[in-house]
Amino acid sequence: MALTESYMIFKVNIIREVMKMRKQKISWKDTWKWNYKSYRYLFHKYPKMFLSRLLSIVWDSVTPYVTIYLSARVIANLTESVPRDTLVQSVIVLLISSFVIGLVSILFKRWKSIEGDCISNKILFLLTHKLTELDYSDYENADIYGIYQNIIQYDRGPGFGLHRVYRDFENLISSIFVLLGGISLTVSLFVIPVPDFASVWGILNHPLFILFVIILFLIVSLLPSFCVTKAESYFLSADDHTLANRLFGFYGFIGFNDEYAGDMRIYRQDQICEKYNRDNTGAFGSHGKNAKLSRGIVGVWYVLSTFFEELFTGFVYLFVCFKSLAGAFGVGAVTQYIGAITKFSSGLSLFSSTLGSMRNNTPFLKIVFSLLDRKTTTYIGTRKLDPNQFSSYQLEFRDVSFRYPGADTYALQHISLQVPIGKKIAIVGPNGSGKTTFIKLLCRLYEPTEGEILLNGINIKEYDYQNYLACLSVIFQDFSLLAYTIGENITFSHQYNSEKVKKSLHKAHLYKEFPNGLDTYLSQKFDGSGVSTSGGEEQKLAIARAIYKDSPLMILDEPTASLDPISEAEIYENFNEISNHKTTIYISHRLSSCHFCDVIVVFQEGKIVQVGRHSELLQETDGMYAKLWHAQAQYYTKEVTE
Repeated sequence: MALTESYMIFKVNIIREVMKMRKQKISWKDTWKWNYKSYRYLFHKYPKMFLSRLLSIVWDSVTPYVTIYLSARVIANLTESVPRDTLVQSVIVLLISSFVIGLVSILFKRWKSIEGDCISNKILFLLTHKLTELDYSDYENADIYGIYQNIIQYDRGPGFGLHRVYRDFENLISSIFVLLGGISLTVSLFVIPVPDFASVWGILNHPLFILFVIILFLIVSLLPSFCVTKAESYFLSADDHTLANRLFGFYGFIGFNDEYAGDMRIYRQDQICEKYNRDNTGAFGSHGKNAKLSRGIVGVWYVLSTFFEELFTGFVYLFVCFKSLAGAFGVGAVTQYIGAITKFSSGLSLFSSTLGSMRNNTPFLKIVFSLLDRKTTTYIGTRKLDPNQFSSYQLEFRDVSFRYPGADTYALQHISLQVPIGKKIAIVGPNGSGKTTFIKLLCRLYEPTEGEILLNGINIKEYDYQNYLACLSVIFQDFSLLAYTIGENITFSHQYNSEKVKKSLHKAHLYKEFPNGLDTYLSQKFDGSGVSTSGGEEQKLAIARAIYKDSPLMILDEPTASLDPISEAEIYENFNEISNHKTTIYISHRLSSCHFCDVIVVFQEGKIVQVGRHSELLQETDGMYAKLWHAQAQYYTKEVTE
């Protein structure tokens, strides 16, 4: 319960930060700057998606005017005395054009659907891939995590961020071409004069009257989109609306997450969400701010939007029909002008609302690019490292101290250690003594605050980063398995050596026969025939993963924590076969594993306090190792004595 409440407090703090950004005035210069940057970024990542959308938009925006024009010609031919052949010809042209337009539209929509399918997932992939490029310190940074969660929530909720950029791009291009097409078919409406200047209809020819009508049309056609934008702005400024999206998103996630399922039921954590649901004045309440807005000012703006749409339609019909009655043009042209002006109005309204949407989306694009533009500070290195030569290199920590970003105290202090190559090294110590931090530095997830780590006398950061990581097989304490197949989880590849995978599983003492062999999925998230695995089986899969990679340096952080005593003993007894006489660094709270290690390094309060073999360290009765050993052994010896 405390964990969930802490999470909610954290999310509310993030909401406050986002609300501050919303209240900032966004200039049009900033709007175009950030949207243009987004277009360039997405076009670089998915050019075919943009191209398919662009061509489809242009086609769908222009072709309705072709149909309007040809339909007007058919109606004009019907009402005028034209030869039958001319009428038939105009009908055939209309039918063929409509068929071709419809066919090409289907092809464009299909292409657009293929290229643009699952936009949210593609955006999620871009964001997730960016996380893998960040410094590990950023990955563990709560602020960075908050930014990432905001981006995901607003993409999947109201659709802000990069997702909206795609929609705004479509609407912007579409509205521009609709406007151009509407102008091309509407200009003649204001240019063609009424024949009888002396009659009452003569006022329709006056330049000032024509200018007044054009301005009136523009104003009334813009008012609906203005009203909708105002209505949306009230919702966007509502803290309750944001909190509602957060709560729905969070509880929707944990509701289907098997990691939370037990605690949700046993401790009734759903009651926290229910509290918000029962509160009539809260985010979901019938008397809450959102509900009041919907019944009040927001509802008024939406009603006004509909009113101005109908008012515009009335103005169009009146003006066009008056000019037709005055003899300026025939019935066929009436159809053309009404259709063209209506399309022009919708294009103008779409253009206006799109600009408003782009402006509203700008603060969220800033949040997105605060993550995407974040640079790594880790020195990648250029020196090549031959894994085959690794066993002949000396690995050394030389006076290394480390302090986590933002921390006041050091997690490691003056660590100096030469790691014996080809040996099994145990790293032991109380919780919080710096063991895992030691491993993180060795894996280059962090860089030492002071001192240096040397490989063959060269600082490890000088080596090519990916080249260096290829020399490490690591099982972290909080390792993860994905809902992919067993083979993919061990190799992280679609193509792999099946025999090598099976040998790795046997070395890890996982003999279980899975329904589909290595193609069996872990969990049923992707495949109904997937299997559920125990904690011990997952740990063996992680060990098999490290064995399969076959790197010269193995690092195992609590690799047997989830294993039963018999399985653990099997792993220890066959440890030489598992490590294949490679350099192996082993972290464990179960000191029985130290029997199999050549060197034991004891950590306490961020310092190395003892180094030696098991028998040697036990003789130091006042040492930390002996205390830890006897603290564990006393329970077993007591049971045996009894």
